[in-house]
Amino acid sequence: MLERINHLKEFIQNMANNDSLLKKVCLNNMEWKQIDIISQALLPAKICTKKLQNEQLTMSDFYGAWILCKIETESINSSFSKVILGCLKNREKYIMKNKVLLSAIFLDPRYK
Repeated sequence: MLERINHLKEFIQNMANNDSLLKKVCLNNMEWKQIDIISQALLPAKICTKKLQNEQLTMSDFYGAWILCKIETESINSSFSKVILGCLKNREKYIMKNKVLLSAIFLDPRYK
């Protein structure tokens, strides 16, 4: 949704310039920047979510998608991405206690 709003930014601004009622709710430059930052920070999670919806997902595939999401979120380096990264690391503590997942990672040759 944020990506779509960002994509329609020019159209929204043109409409707001032509309509006095829309001018009242038009976003300022700071708000547009925040939308862009949030959209960029959530992009790795969006991609990971799509991968996790795969019909033939294995536990080691889950781990790969999780790690990739974590690395890509960390590389964005914004305040919002740092919050998301903190949540990912916090959740990872619980995920990595699962012995079945650890066994799947250990047996998968991609992660040696």
